[in-house]
Amino acid sequence: MNMRDRCAGGDDLTPLLDLGCPPIGGLYWSSAKEARAASAPLVVCRSQGSGLVQLREPYDSSHYLGYTFSGHSVDSYHQHIRATAAALAQRVKPDGLVFEVGASDGAFLAAVQEQGLRVLGVEPSRSLVERARAAGLAVEQGYVGAAWVQEHPALVGACDAIVMRHVLEHLDDPHAIFSAITRLAAPGARFLIEVPSWEGIVTQQACSSIFHEHVAYYTATTLWQLLAMHGWGVVEHRTVPIHGASHLVECMLGDHRLPPPPGPTLEDERSFISGVHAFRQDFRTLIAEERRQGHTIAGYGASHRTALLLELGDLTQPGTLSALYDQNPLLQELFQPPAGIPIRNPAVIATDRPDTLIIFAISYTQEIVARLADFRAQGGRLLLLDAGRPRMLVTAEAR
Repeated sequence: MNMRDRCAGGDDLTPLLDLGCPPIGGLYWSSAKEARAASAPLVVCRSQGSGLVQLREPYDSSHYLGYTFSGHSVDSYHQHIRATAAALAQRVKPDGLVFEVGASDGAFLAAVQEQGLRVLGVEPSRSLVERARAAGLAVEQGYVGAAWVQEHPALVGACDAIVMRHVLEHLDDPHAIFSAITRLAAPGARFLIEVPSWEGIVTQQACSSIFHEHVAYYTATTLWQLLAMHGWGVVEHRTVPIHGASHLVECMLGDHRLPPPPGPTLEDERSFISGVHAFRQDFRTLIAEERRQGHTIAGYGASHRTALLLELGDLTQPGTLSALYDQNPLLQELFQPPAGIPIRNPAVIATDRPDTLIIFAISYTQEIVARLADFRAQGGRLLLLDAGRPRMLVTAEAR
């Protein structure tokens, strides 16, 4: 059992929320028969030393070799990427080098390259690297750390901007990668970090943002502290509506220039924890009613957070969902553990004609609801899980 503060190294962790032993998200299988569950404890703790909120247990980084997240599958997410890349380009010298840690399928680097800058990325997932290279992007497969920097001496002090978007929350040892990043930075380099906000999780009752791959949950204060340990000072900060809510931070080597905004209060966190239990009860009640009425139930969204939501909704047994629909082509035709639910292209929803769709992709509920206008017009029912409270969205028309 791991009881180590991932930032400060102490062992004074206090449990906040125990979510049991749900299936690990992000593991998919090529056939329904293979779709057995790999489960692990999901216990959220706080360090009394650094104040970091984190999972008690570590996460096996070898799972990232088969990582499947795509930056191209949701329109609003891709628009955010392009806007962030354009803003960063204004702060980098012409023809500067932008280096991305955890480059995924290259969506962000492609947007940076459109701004006339040179790009280089590193990504653990083999399939995502293949997609990035197929798009003509310089992305290597691997993990950034001391050994990687030693193998790339020409990059030491050569990167005009370093980007790490939705990577920090996955790191069991952030210090190893931060030390490497500091060595790569050119004089005056910008370091851009985007990481899920613990403040946002708490205030939005976004319990589905807690899953095994996210081993650490940063407030602005704990993020500032970690950056300062490696000589980085925050020069820009805003909260963006990505994956619920995320900190978007730009840093430069040197003293802090901006103070961190306040984090959630203890009362806020108590309300969040009680809200998780209420969410589970309400979700299961709605599912039970759908079953009682004999409705065929399917889901929209098969990303990593879906595994926990299946557990919270008591949807892990075979036959509970007819399908999951997802725009990410890397997931289509695979099967979601533990029930072996087929993952299909949303284009076939009209053919499959489920009675009820559960929107598991909570962060993009409004966009998905708009796409499902025809489904609703034909009498389709939507079960929404955003805003921390499950609720039905139905039309008056019969199908």
